Amino acid sequence: MQVPGHPQLFAGGDVAAVAGLPHEEKGVHTALIHGVGVARNLLRALSGRSVVVHGSKGFPRLGTRSDMVISLGPTNALKIATGVFKNSARLQEGRKYLHFKWVLECDVLSMFRDPRGPIPMQYGRFTVRRGNEDQD
Repeated sequence: MQVPGHPQLFAGGDVAAVAGLPHEEKGVHTALIHGVGVARNLLRALSGRSVVVHGSKGFPRLGTRSDMVISLGPTNALKIATGVFKNSARLQEGRKYLHFKWVLECDVLSMFRDPRGPIPMQYGRFTVRRGNEDQD
């Protein structure tokens, strides 16, 4: 996501506001989605290609997904489908996604507590590595 008026600058996560969304999309999950898109756009810009518009060509559009899981701690969650709360059977289905979401959020938050930096993780085709671990 390029900063308007500054084509050489890209922003994502909590420092970026996406025009046209009904509310600000912030948080760990959103920051990770932005990170993949920003990385793709940086690679495209560095190779002289045009950047990808938010919501197209593999850059996920935020605020338009049909299902969403909202964690309520490590043991409970709500699942929202197409913007409305569903019955308890549908909410129960959301719990299978909760563990992954909870672990992902804990892993991302641990990046800021671990003095060695982030743990190696795979997001799309990009790998996030801890510090300089692949340099000896």
